[in-house]
Amino acid sequence: MSVHTAKSPSKFERIRLCPGSQREESRYPDQKGGPAAADGTHTHTLLELCIENGVTDAEEYLNTTITDHEGQFTVDRDRCRRVNVALGYVYGRALKAGVDPLPEVRLDSLAAFGRTDMGGTCDVHLFSKEHRFLEVMDYKDGMGVVEPDCDQMKIYALMLVAQYGAENIDVVRLTIIQPKLEYRGDKGVVHTEVSTLDLLKDTAMFMAAAALADTPDAPLTPGDKQCKYCKHKGACAALTGSMMEASGISFQNLDVAKQAAEKNPTELTAEELRDLVEAAPLLRQLLEAVEAEALRRMEAGQTIDGLKVVRGRGSRSWMFDESEMAEKLKKFGIPKDALWKTSLISPAQAEKVVWEKRDGTRKQLSDRQLKQMEAEYIKKSTGKLTVVSVADPRESAIVSAVPMFGTTELPSWLI
Repeated sequence: MSVHTAKSPSKFERIRLCPGSQREESRYPDQKGGPAAADGTHTHTLLELCIENGVTDAEEYLNTTITDHEGQFTVDRDRCRRVNVALGYVYGRALKAGVDPLPEVRLDSLAAFGRTDMGGTCDVHLFSKEHRFLEVMDYKDGMGVVEPDCDQMKIYALMLVAQYGAENIDVVRLTIIQPKLEYRGDKGVVHTEVSTLDLLKDTAMFMAAAALADTPDAPLTPGDKQCKYCKHKGACAALTGSMMEASGISFQNLDVAKQAAEKNPTELTAEELRDLVEAAPLLRQLLEAVEAEALRRMEAGQTIDGLKVVRGRGSRSWMFDESEMAEKLKKFGIPKDALWKTSLISPAQAEKVVWEKRDGTRKQLSDRQLKQMEAEYIKKSTGKLTVVSVADPRESAIVSAVPMFGTTELPSWLI
């Protein structure tokens, strides 16, 4: 189980970009992660288990029930497939370096940074004194692209360099393993290499950022990266002010809704459209966080004039199990063929479906069958067109043929 310090590597970028965020977040109770976080923890647990036991194929644990600090989970083929991407890379690199991979190592930050609140747990690393080489690997189970030269990876590397001795390492490789990115055709493993000397140059920057965050008046600096997972964003005056300025809307004795409605998009300049589109992700974060913060306060018994808590429409379901409910509805005169409906499972469901054979063994589609299904049975539709900042890593879509053609002079007989 990972233990998070106040300035743990996984959240240090937010602290560096917005030094005051640590002070403000400390006022909020710890929140349990959602289903995605629990799922990621389960995958890390399986990866750690495989490496600790020298297992090269995660399917050795297929259908096994495992318990970690997020609870119990049963290993399915999809999780095995993701872990095997990591295992293939880890064992390949370990074989080349002639060393054993080391999983889930708790790192102390005192030697590297002179303070104890920046420690963290490194997923996997390799160290070869013979080759004067260190590789730091971090497994990510999500779809959000993580760059290998991020703060988290550099801080892990600096703590490991301090542990093994900078004099024993010439080059450090920083590697991010994200198997789910392969689902959309991207690389599942990316890395960058940096000399130990260049890496050590970042030490002073990290120490200065940590020291600034300790000051009582550490500034709040809103931005897409640092605000995304911040607990305080729903009550952050700096974020609110930044978004209002970007959108051209103010709270100064004005009806905000009316002011926003009066902004006709067809009358905005190209520059105003660009500014608003670039601000949109952060503005959406702000609106969602503000609603969540208001609900949190009111659930705690606080009153906010002009606001109240209501329940949504909810959902309806039968009070009895399906077979019993079907019998009751038949008595109403509803025919059997009208009571039940079936539909074919989706491609994603087919990839994960598990069934039981007559002899009791559990089965899933083989890799060969999955590849055949992907190649021959699945058609992919294009996604909805969306306007984003040019900083977005996705490839631009062609929406107009005009830029593909230059100015063409018509022949005189057509004029």
